[in-house]
Amino acid sequence: MVSSLVLVAMAATMAPLASAGEDPKFSFRDAITYAPDRPFSSRKNTRKVHPLAAEGDCEGPAPFNLTWKADRTCIMGPEKDGTHYRLGCPTDSSSKNLVFVKYPKNVKCTGTPETNITLPLETCIPAQGATGPYHFQFHCNGTEAVEGIYSAEPAACEKPAPSNITWKADGSCIMGPEGDGTHYRLGCPADKSSNKLIFIKYSKDAGGCTGVPETNTTLPLETCIPSEGATGPYHFKFHCNGTQAIEGIYPGAGPSPTIINFNVSMRDGKKLYTNVYLPPGTTFANSSSLPVVYVQCPYDSREGGCTWVEQFWMSWNFPPSPAMQKFTSILVQQESRGTWRSAPEMYKDAIFWQYSTNDAHDTTKWIKSQSWNNHVVMIHGLSAGAVAGILAANSGEEYAAYDLGIGGQFRVHDTTFRGGALNNASTTYISGALAGPADPEHPDFKNPNMTKVLELYEELFENEAPGGLWNTTRFRASSSWTWPSNQIAGWYDLFDQVSVFEDIVENSKWDVRCSHILQVLPLGHCGETSGIPGAGGFSELLPWNQTAVKSIFGIHTALTTTFFNLFDGSKPRWLSLLIWQGILHGVYPGVPKVPKRIWYVLSSAPYPEGNFIAQASEFPEPQMTKMYLDENENLSFDKPSLGPNTTADYKYLPSDPMPSYGGHLFYNPDPSAPVCGPQDQSKVLKGRSDFGFWQTIPLDKSLCITGRITATLKISSSAPDTDFIVKLLDVWTLANGTEVRMALADGVTRMRWRDESQKVQDPLIPGQIYTAVVDLWQMSWLIPKGHRVGLLVTSSNTPLYDVNPNNGLPLNKHGKALDAVNSIYLGESFVTLPVVDRTNIEELHM
Repeated sequence: MVSSLVLVAMAATMAPLASAGEDPKFSFRDAITYAPDRPFSSRKNTRKVHPLAAEGDCEGPAPFNLTWKADRTCIMGPEKDGTHYRLGCPTDSSSKNLVFVKYPKNVKCTGTPETNITLPLETCIPAQGATGPYHFQFHCNGTEAVEGIYSAEPAACEKPAPSNITWKADGSCIMGPEGDGTHYRLGCPADKSSNKLIFIKYSKDAGGCTGVPETNTTLPLETCIPSEGATGPYHFKFHCNGTQAIEGIYPGAGPSPTIINFNVSMRDGKKLYTNVYLPPGTTFANSSSLPVVYVQCPYDSREGGCTWVEQFWMSWNFPPSPAMQKFTSILVQQESRGTWRSAPEMYKDAIFWQYSTNDAHDTTKWIKSQSWNNHVVMIHGLSAGAVAGILAANSGEEYAAYDLGIGGQFRVHDTTFRGGALNNASTTYISGALAGPADPEHPDFKNPNMTKVLELYEELFENEAPGGLWNTTRFRASSSWTWPSNQIAGWYDLFDQVSVFEDIVENSKWDVRCSHILQVLPLGHCGETSGIPGAGGFSELLPWNQTAVKSIFGIHTALTTTFFNLFDGSKPRWLSLLIWQGILHGVYPGVPKVPKRIWYVLSSAPYPEGNFIAQASEFPEPQMTKMYLDENENLSFDKPSLGPNTTADYKYLPSDPMPSYGGHLFYNPDPSAPVCGPQDQSKVLKGRSDFGFWQTIPLDKSLCITGRITATLKISSSAPDTDFIVKLLDVWTLANGTEVRMALADGVTRMRWRDESQKVQDPLIPGQIYTAVVDLWQMSWLIPKGHRVGLLVTSSNTPLYDVNPNNGLPLNKHGKALDAVNSIYLGESFVTLPVVDRTNIEELHM
């Protein structure tokens, strides 16, 4: 076995040989340009667009919807500044219009309306006077008017340029971002009263700015134009600053790939619909053999469900920053078995990835048999595609490298039934997406085929226990991981991918064990990477670092181009691994060392104490610290001396479950509730008594935690089954005296599935004492000095988890719901925190 130190030494020795090809390139600052605001919201629809709205602002599912009754109920708008609206469907069913009434701020819906507009149905309009970048889309659903609220994307040149180049006004010659020999001269007008500048473009291979210009254009100042003939998707915006001309470079629409459709036969004769994307301007006739990026996607590519795959692939082929390395490849995007055009009749059998391993094997064999592939196949996948990607590792096929994001699970059952409880919100959303539309001719993401959805739920209920159909949806330990990987996760994601990453490292062969890298976003699936307070799961009560939030996804995507380039087949695999190790250890001059772990540290404290990007070769080793549940709602670092039957009791009624508010929620049908993330639980606790709460005294110094959090509860219940849901809190008081109970981590254990090794359920004996170990997954959070550590224990969290009726029956059996009195034994129950020293966490400076 070769040690990692030997690998580093060899990499340093081999650096000149590695540079004989293309030098590894990477820049953390340039990587920011890769960051999309909403990487998981790419669905399209066919809504009509109002002339006032920019094209595309109302394409896709609205980030959230408000349903207004047809009696023109008054409702506050998304501005949250006192502006109110009435919206109503036409009383005449033959009418094609609805009424949209806007009232001045702070008068609700009284007095004279500010605007009273009759709008066509299915209209998309920009908000007028809104404090946020919103667009509205209105339509009628039966007797209700529905408002979809969209965040508008600024146009290509209506935001800060990802990069700027300053040219002197004397008309200096400079190479353009195409990097193909095209040069330009740009000059400010000599006459300061002129509002024109000169933009001169020279032909490729003309020797810079010599010879006859290809174009000689006089442009108005502040002009935004698309590049002509550029190989990258760029826009330029020009203006003059004093005596200098400034060129801003923006991502633009860019060229389009060539797409060829195949129906690829699997071993059982089923055909899977497969799109092959060739680089722009390429055909099979003129294509050289290239590496292939292979993706299994379960969402309908006709409706834009897999648009993100193409977007990422194009960003690798045409980086948004000219300083970044490009990765030229072919994309093979396959609609997963059982969905859409890939054996859709098998939706019930295949929907939980049971066939992913075999289908990956057969498709990879097909790819490698094609003349346009150089026998190098790489796996890419986000969300459900990452699950399929991990299962492809069982196929026995060789893959060059893996890029996985915001998804993936070694055991699909563990995500579907977290702690034994059905992840109801995620299952509802995903099953609706995968089952297909109720009307195939007019597909609507919000109107799925409910017959199929219900059949999928019946299948789930029949397979509540691990094993059975789940056996083919888990990574087999015997399948040693032999490929390096670049992964991105989220602290509040519905997938525990931080643990998946650790599993992959543990199950890797010795030569790639040190070649995996991970970046962790603050949230995950639930939405945005903007970091804007109030958007997605970003609580307005926390001081988010927007630059840091956006940068992490950009870093991941940019690293993928460097990563994939190294393993594109142009070098022997052993050499590619050595070069990659050299980059991870910083042996290349001018190339920054790439940390193996990059993560966002959340906090209620502003930057720089919290809310920053951390970096390390490994997560810091924590001091596992117990905090005990004591009497009088006290949470203590010291184990209290209490009697053996000192309990805190509460009554849980299945008929009145506690609503979900943030956390690992992927989908919430309640538009008034936040989607996910750290959220103040005070709003849902108000007026309720079905929980226990404990907190420390104010901390005399900050408490930083990074790692896995668990709660160990001694419990008993009056019912044969119940759930225990634990939330760790950061508690503080605002200046106005309002207490904030910010949930920073949560977990669940369903007691009839309390032992993860169980193959069959084991109901409780009422009144008997049991141990409930609740896994709150992993988190990195700093609780500042003066705040308190809080712990909340309850027995429901819906719609995140299905409501437990407490009767001990399996999901496929029906019976009367039972109220439960649940007891927590104090002095014996505790939460274990992974405490680290803040000074041992190094910040990544961009």
